[in-house]
Amino acid sequence: MSQVTLLAAKLTEQQFDLLPIGICVIDHDHIIIKWNAVLTSWTGISTDRAVGSKLMDHYPNLLSARFLPRIQEVFKSGQPALFAPSTTHPFLPDPNQSVLLKTLISSLGGQGQFAQICLTDVTSQYSQIQDLRKEKEQHLISRDRAKAADLAKSEFLANMSHEIRTPMTAILGYADLLSDEQLVDSQRRKAINTIKRNGQHLLTIINDILDLSKIEAGKMTLEQIQTDPVRIVNEVLSLMLARAQDKGIDLVIKYDTPIPEQITSDPTKLQQILLNLLGNALKFTEMGSVTLHMAADSVRQQFQVRVVDTGIGMSAEQRDTISRFEAFHQANNSTTRQFGGSGLGLRISNSFAHLLGGEINVESVLGEGSTFTMTVSTGNLKGTRILNPELIGQRLEKTSQEEGQKLYGLAEKPLEGSRLLLAEDGPDNQRLISFILEKAGAYVTLAENGQIAVDKVHEANRSGKAFDVILMDMQMPVIDGYEATRQLRKEDYAGPIIALTAHAMAEDRQKCLNAGCDNYTTKPIDRKMLVSVIAEYTSVKYSTTPVEAPAT
Repeated sequence: MSQVTLLAAKLTEQQFDLLPIGICVIDHDHIIIKWNAVLTSWTGISTDRAVGSKLMDHYPNLLSARFLPRIQEVFKSGQPALFAPSTTHPFLPDPNQSVLLKTLISSLGGQGQFAQICLTDVTSQYSQIQDLRKEKEQHLISRDRAKAADLAKSEFLANMSHEIRTPMTAILGYADLLSDEQLVDSQRRKAINTIKRNGQHLLTIINDILDLSKIEAGKMTLEQIQTDPVRIVNEVLSLMLARAQDKGIDLVIKYDTPIPEQITSDPTKLQQILLNLLGNALKFTEMGSVTLHMAADSVRQQFQVRVVDTGIGMSAEQRDTISRFEAFHQANNSTTRQFGGSGLGLRISNSFAHLLGGEINVESVLGEGSTFTMTVSTGNLKGTRILNPELIGQRLEKTSQEEGQKLYGLAEKPLEGSRLLLAEDGPDNQRLISFILEKAGAYVTLAENGQIAVDKVHEANRSGKAFDVILMDMQMPVIDGYEATRQLRKEDYAGPIIALTAHAMAEDRQKCLNAGCDNYTTKPIDRKMLVSVIAEYTSVKYSTTPVEAPAT
């Protein structure tokens, strides 16, 4: 009995067809002896058509230089030949099939009479291996990213500790010096100015951290109101002028195109972006100039400011790092050590620019300087007056005069004779704010919490000496400023209530207004601005209906 007969005896045709692999048996002349159902499903060639025919009649490519020598070697030596998995196997007539076949050719029968070709579909196994490999690679990438993020955050925290402790050292140190009675006036003024400057620096850091947290959480909100871009740029310029003069740097503004009188934007965020860009330019420029170029494109509805400096500049690598605007990153660590800074400003500014419909781009040459270009959307400019440089100059002069009258008041004591209620639970803040208001000519009544504030309003109205303005701290014991304001409005109290709070986010302002406040100002207070805001309300006498305490 031949070996093929023996093979056939071991497996019935049904069993042979049930094998999960494709099997073809050929003799020494490449005539097909066996052909199972799996091969039929893959190739479309039936068993009846295949058996008795030559394999090369169906697949001449199979007997090419790749397969023929290996088949001949199997017949000669009896040693099996294995081919790596392939999606372009000759047994797959459709090139679009995504089947991955592994081929094993082995000898059957004595003296190499027959060769068995086994085709195994390893698509699933290979896919699993690939998935595991990708999962491992992704895990390694995620691990490296996590390490990099942890390192960046550690460096950031160390830098923030330095940034906070440095001004705190100056504040506490100079505050201690002020207690020295032997200081002359010039030394006291220097100490006071140092404390103020470092306190403002601390406030900037706190605001940056709060802004970043809002951005990272996707909860940053913006206003979309009529905004005067020329006025904002010139306010930023005036704020930075003293710093430029101290360093002997020319600070210049140029109008490259006519500028719209109004755009639709968020004036606070726009000012913050410009302050950051101009502050950076001044920080990294030791000599030469910093120039602000203003331009507008009414067709594309874009407002643009280019801040060009003659500072230290950046290498291409440093520029690329900065251009990613990642949190906790500066150009390099040596920049942080030499010039300071938290590394948050550009990240925040770029996020604001995107929210305002624009972006920030960076160009720089090491040793020659940098150019930061900010663009924001203007909104619809239809009907908006477009100002040429001459009109801009005239308008700024008029605006400056109006603002000076509004901010400082025409009288030496702009709050002369005004009756104010200050609801504030902090003793230090009570003394500070009372001193400022009384120096401006006001009579100040204190309330340590929201309930006392409500009671004092009742008492003042019953006596016929209603308060002209209530300054309401929003976070106080017993009842807070929100509840106290709501109670007074519910009782038809019509007098002005100005929120005074350390919460400085845009939604905090809206929360105060929703509670019934007429205006909003933040801590730390700007004394001139505080007096100016109060003066707006004391110039109009409200007719307040006397409010009786609710029945208990």
